[in-house]
Amino acid sequence: MCEGQRTFMSANIASMGFALPAALSAKLDYPDKQVICVTGDGGFAMLMGDFTTAVREGLGINVIVFNDGKLKNIKKEQLRDNYPEYGVSFPNPNFAEFARSTGGEGYRIEDPKDLDDALKKAFSSEKASLIEVVVDPDKMAASTKRVD
Repeated sequence: MCEGQRTFMSANIASMGFALPAALSAKLDYPDKQVICVTGDGGFAMLMGDFTTAVREGLGINVIVFNDGKLKNIKKEQLRDNYPEYGVSFPNPNFAEFARSTGGEGYRIEDPKDLDDALKKAFSSEKASLIEVVVDPDKMAASTKRVD
């Protein structure tokens, strides 16, 4: 249960890159609370340099990045409106390696059975931590059927 929790969310207004700065702000406002940032790879990549701010300032946030190499919401809109998929695929760096290179913790999850252990490690750490969850872009696209 998440009773008494606060959630900062930007939805349905095309605000990519909101999650990480919001997490930093939340940690500054509530330094004794656990802060978990959940973001896609596109939004995170836009402002991933802000992770270095978390490390530098000792802000022990937890960032979960879903890495599917797509701008998923844009893809869904294109397919919904009968446009071909265009310009939404991109190569990503290894976000977990990036996190470690900045002095934070980084975990790359390619097998779902490794997720619980990584979450426990990240959530028990006082350092800024990033969990990169590699996901299949086609398995999460059930609602992207093209309407003919």
